[in-house]
Amino acid sequence: MKYIARVEDHEFIVEVGNDNTVTINNRTYRLDMQSIGDQQIYSMLLSDHSYEVFVNRNESGYDVLVAGERHEVSVEDEYTRRIANIGGKTHALKGEAQVKAPMPGLVVSVKAREGDVVKHGQGLVILEAMKMENELRAPWEGVVKQIKVSAGQKVDQGQVLLIVAAE
Repeated sequence: MKYIARVEDHEFIVEVGNDNTVTINNRTYRLDMQSIGDQQIYSMLLSDHSYEVFVNRNESGYDVLVAGERHEVSVEDEYTRRIANIGGKTHALKGEAQVKAPMPGLVVSVKAREGDVVKHGQGLVILEAMKMENELRAPWEGVVKQIKVSAGQKVDQGQVLLIVAAE
């Protein structure tokens, strides 16, 4: 099955093989991936490189932490992509998005205030987890409707940190 993965502003065509291979943009790699414990942490061997990967599902896709870098990843299969492209016309985003902690940690700083207008991808909260600082960003353009945490506060995985209303 083919998937389209979007990481920040880059798109990747990903095809998962039945023979422990994955093809990314027409390049094939050997893949071995094992879950570590009960959490969303995986040990991944991609060709000759080893990675520890933390994956957390959220409303818009996945938060993925690899080698100290946090990435927002959305994934859709090729069938869903084709159906979406048939519709042609797109609709403006409506409603609210909850920015949640992708893992337990400590809020280092809150970079926005209630009422602030924010752009897609703008840094909102710095969360320290697994001895690394992770910047949580605005999921879309909008207004910060509510902030539910403050600097120095410990948070649980999935806890709502703030709410951004679409403009």
